[in-house]
Formats: sequence, C-alpha cells, structure tokens
Amino acid sequence: MQGKYDIALKLAKHAVNNTPSEFVTWAKLTEVYIDLADYESVHKRALEMYCGGHTYLLHLAYFFISFQALLTLNSCPMFTYSERDMHRMPTPARTHLPIKPEIVNSGIMEEDTGRDSDADPNLYRLPAPALHGTFNKAYSLLTRLVARIGWDELLKCRSGVFVMEEEYRMQKAVEEERKGSAAMEGLKAARAKRESLVAARREERLEEEARANGAKLEEEKRKLEEKEKEEREEKEKEKEKEKEKEKEKEKEKEKEEKEEKEEKEKEEKEEKEEKDEKDENEEEKEEEKEKEQNEEEGEKLAEDLEDVKLDDGEEKKQESEEARKAREQEEKLKSAALEQSYMEKPKQAAEEQKDLKDAASQPEHSFSFSNKRLCERWLDNLFMVLYEDLRVYTVWRTEVSHYKAQHMPYRKTGTEWEILGDLASRLHHKEEAKEAYQQCLDHKFSAKAWMKLLEIYADEGNVQKALVAVVKLTVYHERWYHEIVYPTVIAHNLNKLIRNEGLSKMQNMLISMNLPHPIFKLVTRYFAFAETFRVEGSDF
Repeated sequence: MQGKYDIALKLAKHAVNNTPSEFVTWAKLTEVYIDLADYESVHKRALEMYCGGHTYLLHLAYFFISFQALLTLNSCPMFTYSERDMHRMPTPARTHLPIKPEIVNSGIMEEDTGRDSDADPNLYRLPAPALHGTFNKAYSLLTRLVARIGWDELLKCRSGVFVMEEEYRMQKAVEEERKGSAAMEGLKAARAKRESLVAARREERLEEEARANGAKLEEEKRKLEEKEKEEREEKEKEKEKEKEKEKEKEKEKEKEEKEEKEEKEKEEKEEKEEKDEKDENEEEKEEEKEKEQNEEEGEKLAEDLEDVKLDDGEEKKQESEEARKAREQEEKLKSAALEQSYMEKPKQAAEEQKDLKDAASQPEHSFSFSNKRLCERWLDNLFMVLYEDLRVYTVWRTEVSHYKAQHMPYRKTGTEWEILGDLASRLHHKEEAKEAYQQCLDHKFSAKAWMKLLEIYADEGNVQKALVAVVKLTVYHERWYHEIVYPTVIAHNLNKLIRNEGLSKMQNMLISMNLPHPIFKLVTRYFAFAETFRVEGSDF
C-alpha cells in the first residue's frame, strides 16, 4: 500500500522459503513482481535512479521483472478444487418463499423475471468462468500481468522464459538423431564383441582339440610348416631359375647381336676383297709399268684395311655401351613411374580423410535450454483461456467503436451485457465493466451486476451510488431470506467506505436518501456491526 516494493519483495521471498508448498506465498510473490512491472507506479523513479535514466535499461529491468513474475506463477503449487463437504439436502417437491409485506410496500424490490436471458453462444462458451480455487486465482494474476505489460509483451516474455513447441520439436529431432547414431554405434560395438567372443571361443575349442589330440596336431603343424617351407624353397628356386633363364636369354640375345655384327663385318670384308681382286686384275691387264705403283697402292690399301678393322671394333664397343645405357635409363624411368604412382595414392586417401574430418567437424544445430523452463500444463491452458477472453473483448470493443462512429445504437440483451461486464472485470478494465453492468441493469435486474457495481463504486469512493447498490442488494437478500450480515460482499465494501469516509458521514448520507423505515432498519444493521466491532473509521 505504501509503495515499498523492495521490502515487500524480501518478505515475500522469505515467506516462500519458509512455506514452499503453499499456494498463497507463491501468489503473493507473483503479485509483488506484477506490481514491480507497473510502468506508472511509484517504483519507476527508483528504477530511473538505478538505471541512470537510460530507457533501454528500464525496458530490460521491466522484462526481467516480467520474467520473474511468469516463473514464479509457473512455480505455484496448484490444488484441485473441491466443494465444501456438506450433506446434500434432497430437492423439495415445491417451495414457497412468501414476500414480506414491508418489502412489497417499499416499492424498491425488482423481480428477476428472466427476460432478456438469451445470449450469444460464443459468450456462453468462454472457459474462464468455469475456473475455481487456485486456478481462478492464478488466472487473475495472469490477467493482472497482461493488463500491466500488454499481450504482445506477455508473449515475448513467455517465449523468453518457457520452451516453445517448435524449439522442443527441433531439440527432440536432434536428440533422436543422436540416439540413433548412439544405437548404431552400440550395435556395431555389440557385433564386434560378439565376433571377438566367437573368435575367442573358436580359439578355446582349437586349444581344447589340440590338447585332446596332442601329438597329432603337433605333427600336422610340423608337416604343415615343412610343406610351407618346401613350398617357399620351391618358389625361391623357381624364382632363381626364372632369373637365370632371363640372364641366359639376355646373354643369348647379346651373342646373337654379336654374331650378327660379325657376319656383317665378314660380308663387308669379302666385298672389299672382291673389289681389291678386281682392281688387281685390271691393274695386271694394264701396263706392266704400273705394277710397282699398284703394289704400293695395294700396300696402302692393306694398311687402310687394318685401320678400318680397328675402327669397326671401336664402333661396336660404343654401340654396346649405348644400348646398355638406354636400357638402364628405361629401367630407371619405369621404376620412377612406379614409385610416383605408389606415392600419389596415399595422398588422395589423405585428402578423402581430410574431407571426412571437415564434414564431421561441421557445427551441428544445438539448442540449449539451460535458461528456459517447461511451462506447466495448467499455465499453458490458462494462456489459451486468456487468449479467448482477449479475442472476445477485442471484438466487442471494435464493434462498439464502429457503432459509435456510425452514430448507431449498440444493442445487446441483459444477459450478454452481464457476461461482457464479467469479461471486462476479469481483464481489469473497470470502466468498460462498469458500463456493461449499467447497461445490464437497464435491461433487467441482476444481483450479480449490483454486487460488481458496489465493488467498483467502493474502490472509486462514490458513496452515493454505493449506498444505492447496498439498498438494492439488501432488499434482494431480505426477499430471499438471506439474513446474514457478516461476512458478506455488502459488509466488506461498506467497511471499506467507512475506513475512508467515516461512519457518521455514511449514516448521514443514508438518512438523506429518505428510505422507508423497514428498509432503513435493514441497512443500518451493517453500520451497527461496524460500530460494535470498532471497524476502522467508526470513530469519526
């Protein structure tokens, strides 16, 4: 009441710590957070002082307070509503409650004839009036919060505090993928274990068989080893033979090449000798004088032939060396090509492994819910109830503004006005609720509408209209033999006015209304109760 929200917050937290299983303490803490979230309350100055006048810091503070209010509301322990454990009386065949003559003669009583009882089915289907107990209280707290911060801000706070359905589905899909991969890995591990167990069992069986057979297995092993050795030796011998055959083939090729070269040389020599013989015959036929010259020339030719022979031997040697070098170069090129092809293969495999590592190292979509909580089912249902109320209220106010703009009367039945008044009252729109209840009373008498108007007039401090509502409700209760004075809605609201205005002022205003004496006596019972039990304000 005094605006000291910091002290109230500490006390509410202390109460929650002491009795965490009670709904009342959690509800009180939620109320404190909702009062802190009020933009127009006194604590705004304190927030401005702490935030240095920065608007974005103020908004962050309000969002934080709203988050806390929602989290606290979500933590409230809820209890199922149960009616009072009373014996049910059997329904009477007929009832007769005669009207007292003083009530009839007063002319104040209005009968609820049931006219204008028809209403739109959508208004009857609103789920909020069916809430009771802790759920009704929690819904009133939620409507207070939405009245303070608005529907859009409430949805933002809700998505910031609680895990939404889409986020939950995405997280669930990721978890299922992880579980699937983990299951596959588990299956692979199980298969590997089975294979290892089967192999171990086989080895054990072999060992057992070996122990049972004993020497036979050892002999067989020796034979197998000997056979393997013989096969290896045979293979080595075959390889050596093949190498020898290759060497022999190479030698034969070299010999053949040498023989071919020698044959060519012989042919060349024979051709040269024939030429020499022909030249000698021609020289013999020639003049004898030239014999000496021919002999000299023959000697020279013989010397040339010897030089040719030496040159041919050197050329053969050079040709064999060149062929050997060409073979060596060819072998080197082949071995280098094989080595190059052998080294390139691991490089490609390494690149593939690198690609796999890159693909595996790609970041996965992770959703961390460390700062969020799961919304309770009952609170989620209350959000849907609030949505229905806000939807109907928005349609109603839109229609009213449209009809006013068109200068046309907006008509509803008495029951519809009563339901709309309850709707506006639930959503904490007092002016609209007061207007709806007044429209309802213009169409028909409704004790509920008078009670709601009495609460509104008591909060506003409108004593005259509050006393009119008190008189109407007192006559109604007397008509139906509700003779209790306290605790009733009438006494509660009258005591509120007495605290603010004083008992003497209230009595004087009641006297100025010039009520019939029986009705005046009925109303003064509430004032007598306040004076007897010394209600605050009864002294002045």
